[in-house]
Amino acid sequence: MTTISKMNFFKAKTVLLIDDCQMILNATRSMLITNGCANDNIYLAKDAKIALSACATRAYDFIICDYNLGHGSDGLQLIEQMHSKHLIPEQTVIFVVTGEMSKSVFYGFAEYEPDGYLIKPINIGAITSRLISCYRQKSIIHNIKKSYRVSGAKAALDLCDKYDEVTTISFARADIYLSEDRSDLAQKIYVKLIKNQVNKARIKLGHLLIEQKKFELAAKLVNAVINDKKLRFNALQIQALCYLQQGQVRKAVESFKEISAISPNNVGRLLTQYNLSLHLNDIDASLSFANKIKARIKNSIWHSVDHCLISARCLLLKAEREREIPNKSSILIEFKNQLKTIEKKFRLPQYQWHRELIICRYLLLTGDIKAAKTIWLAYKTAEPIADFYLQLDALFIASLLGENHAVNTLALAQTPLQLSQQLLISTLQKNDMKKKANIADLKKLALQSSLQKDPMQSINQWLDVWQAQPFEFDTALAVIKGFSVAIPMNISMSQLKITYQQAVETIDDNELNSQVPSWFKAKNTEVKVAFQALEQHA
Repeated sequence: MTTISKMNFFKAKTVLLIDDCQMILNATRSMLITNGCANDNIYLAKDAKIALSACATRAYDFIICDYNLGHGSDGLQLIEQMHSKHLIPEQTVIFVVTGEMSKSVFYGFAEYEPDGYLIKPINIGAITSRLISCYRQKSIIHNIKKSYRVSGAKAALDLCDKYDEVTTISFARADIYLSEDRSDLAQKIYVKLIKNQVNKARIKLGHLLIEQKKFELAAKLVNAVINDKKLRFNALQIQALCYLQQGQVRKAVESFKEISAISPNNVGRLLTQYNLSLHLNDIDASLSFANKIKARIKNSIWHSVDHCLISARCLLLKAEREREIPNKSSILIEFKNQLKTIEKKFRLPQYQWHRELIICRYLLLTGDIKAAKTIWLAYKTAEPIADFYLQLDALFIASLLGENHAVNTLALAQTPLQLSQQLLISTLQKNDMKKKANIADLKKLALQSSLQKDPMQSINQWLDVWQAQPFEFDTALAVIKGFSVAIPMNISMSQLKITYQQAVETIDDNELNSQVPSWFKAKNTEVKVAFQALEQHA
């Protein structure tokens, strides 16, 4: 293509330049004008907010976006937002500009498939051929898709016949067949391309096999390109999705670990890994992912109170499992600090129930049963909120209180994130059922020990019941009665006193609804005296 024809090509084309440096914006605009762009057709955006507004106002033929946009924002987050808001037409050519072609930049954008990457300092004159080639290729595909939408499959396939049968046209044909529910014809195209060493067709066919629920075959198909640098990222994603669909969580975790080694900053993927670590009850890994999410979430489409509270929720889980009182206190101080920080970021209507439920969990953990139940009863009568982690909070609270609680789940989970959510809820519900069965068995053992005149064994078993299901009226009575006969020496005095206080508060809280036995007052006094005596001899 001659210089004149290149300049004529760009004459009527619109371009959006996105960079936080005004000097670079001005220099790039000058280069575009030199290469034929009209000054009035070049639009500049210094940050993500201006860029989103510009894309909402009009469509562009080209978007050239810098990776580093300053103020903790980057081009990946911006393009993710543009896609989520449907602000990028399918025929728009997108190039990402970066100072260094690192794997995390290149593969970070893989889900959104930009048309190319440019290394600073860029020279528009040197890349005009690439820009023109991408534009023409995307325009052809756009015209084929438009023909399909307006005139149907035959017209679109006839239009395909007018072009050379290059890979992109073959993929366009396959897309038409898939839209017409002719996956058999699409599959034939992919197989033919694979035989011709077009390995990208393995990725396309892999997704099709997943839709057909042929997960083992899909994983095997992409395994052949798992070491191909250009396709490894996509192959690993298919592999991870296949493992999730088959419930092979540990294998999925390993695949996601390899994906994250390539592209560590995608929040959606971090959320998936967070859910899977919770599913495996790996709290340390969950907290690690939660902190990564907290660092990345601010300028992303995932920025919501539900996601911002993930790290705080993780601290509560850690505190619930911590047996040493000083360590638990330290974790809870960090939890409260995080909660205060998050409250400053959102208006009350945005975080009210998220905050209330997480405080309810905190109150249950610290033994304030009355205040916790007040929040819980108010939540159950409030208008439902669909946010996933808020629903998990409700599930945790119901489990602690020995109640059943329904959680909304997706009827058809398709993405890794949706599958990880479905797995997590299913696991929590199964664990709750097992816990209830175990509690019933523990109660039987505790009663048997009492009948066999083994008070120390009995109180230890009742404490195990309390640990699994606190704040239950009958268990609270059994704990008080057990303490009046025997106080275990294998548990710290501070922990025993906390359990005792929680048991007393549970009985007081249920006094109006449940009949307190006549022996309770005398036994409770005996327990107080026993604790005082132990403290004096400590």
